[in-house]
Amino acid sequence: MWVALAVLVGAGCEAQDPAEAAARRFVDRYYVELDLKAARPYASGLALAKLTREEELLAGIDAPASAGKPSVHYRLVEQSPQGMPSQRSYLFELTISFSDAQVVRMALVTLQDDGANDWKVANFEELR
Repeated sequence: MWVALAVLVGAGCEAQDPAEAAARRFVDRYYVELDLKAARPYASGLALAKLTREEELLAGIDAPASAGKPSVHYRLVEQSPQGMPSQRSYLFELTISFSDAQVVRMALVTLQDDGANDWKVANFEELR
């Protein structure tokens, strides 16, 4: 019985909506892990172009040691109505903690479906 309950609780951690799950995977890779290469498979179009540009700008610069990286936590604040079947937007609140400061930013992540329920981030931007 406890095993079944643990499986049900664990299953609730992943978003059931494929678009939201893809948005969260992107946010995890890009904002939390700070791993541009790991974020690439979840991006297309303008979002992929932004990642490529950032990689070019950071080429030759060593990544900070894990002790120097900020800690990032996020929560979903709002999502667009599901009226457009092939496009969704998600607004995330990012709490970024450094050793001596904390900053809150909002990130808007817009996804498009390729028609086969394969959602990719088409654009992302920080709003404040």
